[in-house]
Amino acid sequence: EIEDATKDERFKDNSLVTGEPNIRFYAGRPLIDPQGYALGTLCVIDRKPKILTYNQKRGLELLAKEVIALIVERRKIEELKNFEKLFQLSNDLICVAGMDGLFKKVNPFFQKVFGWTEDELLHTSFFDLCHPDDLVDVKTEIQKLISGTVGASFNQRVRTKSGMFKSVQWVATSEAETGNIYAIARDITEEITKEQK
Repeated sequence: EIEDATKDERFKDNSLVTGEPNIRFYAGRPLIDPQGYALGTLCVIDRKPKILTYNQKRGLELLAKEVIALIVERRKIEELKNFEKLFQLSNDLICVAGMDGLFKKVNPFFQKVFGWTEDELLHTSFFDLCHPDDLVDVKTEIQKLISGTVGASFNQRVRTKSGMFKSVQWVATSEAETGNIYAIARDITEEITKEQK
């Protein structure tokens, strides 16, 4: 806070003080994001010298916090838009599922690999698409996630719409608060076929 910029050695020769807008009073609060980066300053100026009251200082502090919250929220929205683009364009299988095995969201690559439409998958449990010989292992991995294991990695054969099975390699993690499982997989059918040959 600078009561009178014409009497402050740092600012008295500044063109904003000596000319338009003839700043006399200045008060500012730094805008620091949650990672500690200084993004700028929220400031108030006046053409008359003054001193902020406690309530005015507190108000400036609260406004600065609100500005940071808005900047952080806007940044999150932009990140989500970019993640959504990645989700839609990825050549990997990406999904969100519930602990009950029901798909909540799948990317378009699911249809390309398995032939099932998004709507069909959203009304299907991934347990129902699992090869019977893999079901126990897959349920064991999901149970680990439910129990709080940070992540799981496993292979599974998944039934396609044509009735054939494709082998996929999953990496999954869970979020206890929402009960969601976030997973990404890649089709390893060709690799396994080559190994078997």
